[in-house]
Amino acid sequence: MFEYDAAGNRTARYIVTEDSDEQPGALRGAFAESDDMPKSDSPITLGDLSIDAYPNPTNGPVAIDIKGDTDQPMNVEVFSNVGASLMSKAVEIGRNMIDLSSYSDGQYIVVVTLGADKSTSFKVIKGN
Repeated sequence: MFEYDAAGNRTARYIVTEDSDEQPGALRGAFAESDDMPKSDSPITLGDLSIDAYPNPTNGPVAIDIKGDTDQPMNVEVFSNVGASLMSKAVEIGRNMIDLSSYSDGQYIVVVTLGADKSTSFKVIKGN
């Protein structure tokens, strides 16, 4: 789904995901991609947590450092620029690694979820 300004320029793209454990068509969540979406050049906050992702741009491996304290489960999911889920993994406080080496150069959306209802997203650029 896209959003446009009055001049007809695309300003945002909303990616809606589907939960395979529920009925077909049941929406699990949506997030927006826009030019002002953070690239994690500085820490991103999620509740009381601080999240850093680097290097960005990357040639493959990305460290996701999560600082703070929570007893809720956390997950990282990576989406392609067309909204396809490429990987999903549980993460913990501290350093977590994801590897984009096997994927094409381009922009990826990383979504960090805390518990059942809090999430944040940012772009990671993969290039040589």
